[in-house]
Amino acid sequence: MRVAALYDVHGNVRALEAVLADVGEVDAFVFGGDLIAGAWPRSTLELALSLGERAHFIRGNWERILVEPRDHPLEASPAKPPTPGGQTASPSATPGAGAALLR
Repeated sequence: MRVAALYDVHGNVRALEAVLADVGEVDAFVFGGDLIAGAWPRSTLELALSLGERAHFIRGNWERILVEPRDHPLEASPAKPPTPGGQTASPSATPGAGAALLR
């Protein structure tokens, strides 16, 4: 079985397209978190989902922010969302990457 492990795509659908074109025949794709937070969240997710049953997902910190707001420090402190490294940042330094996906 040939598995492609893809981590930290961060909504970069162009890079994901390039990797998928280059990887060749693969039995399974594992997306290891932080797939959607970035420039093109919706199209990145759609492309990953288009892989069907071959796609497997591990939730990263940015996916937790989007789908588990009650379990994340973002709820307690909306003015200072965490950065990917776990530190807090000012709102102006952290783009609302998931906003388009949630609309």
